Amino acid sequence: MDKILIFTYDFPHKKTNLGLDVIHKFFNGDVHVIASPKKKLNFYKSKIRVSTNEEGLLAPEIISKANNWDFVRFDHDSEDAIDYIKKNNIELGIILGARILKEPLINTFKIGIINFHPGLLPYNKGLDNLKWAINLRIPQGVTSHFIDKKIDEGRGIYQDTIQVNQGDNLQDLDAKLLNLQMNHLLKMIETNFQFREIKNLTSDNKSFKSMPWDIEKNLINDFEQYKKNYKDILSNFKTELLF
Repeated sequence: MDKILIFTYDFPHKKTNLGLDVIHKFFNGDVHVIASPKKKLNFYKSKIRVSTNEEGLLAPEIISKANNWDFVRFDHDSEDAIDYIKKNNIELGIILGARILKEPLINTFKIGIINFHPGLLPYNKGLDNLKWAINLRIPQGVTSHFIDKKIDEGRGIYQDTIQVNQGDNLQDLDAKLLNLQMNHLLKMIETNFQFREIKNLTSDNKSFKSMPWDIEKNLINDFEQYKKNYKDILSNFKTELLF
């Protein structure tokens, strides 16, 4: 693979920073970045925070210019973005920060668009995956996949779980999941984006929304029990993993 396109937000973002750093260190081809402007999202956000509050992250534009990557600002689903992809003959996209991408954009890529989902698909779709895994007694893990027009479906590439220790807090799990996503990205680069097994992630499982407070209010107590039982949860779920 000699050329890739990265989807990012047009503002500092932890996953974007880590992913762009992996690409800078290990990918030797041409890199193009499309940064989507910030938008006001009108949906309920759950209350208990799992990510760390960080300041000082670099904007994608700064990182891109430092690496001499081609950087543009477009809404990801816009005709401008589609025209840019066609003009530059880019066959593979990678999501390091994006909202739901629509079918016309997806179909622009000959190979496809790769997403790193912080949950085990097809059992943990949508939002608040770390929290829903605790609530449903599902292991914590990451599924990397080619997206399609349905949310968190498509073709699976890699799927792995993380360990959960008794001393871990929610921020620790979030960091472990993020690091696992970066390990998947590195593995893809090292194999030149050649994947031996691709699994169909299509299912009738529902896609979760942000966790409502009537469930979330019990999360901390649930988490303590979850940690105590995690080895059994992981062991019992092994046969459910797709790959």
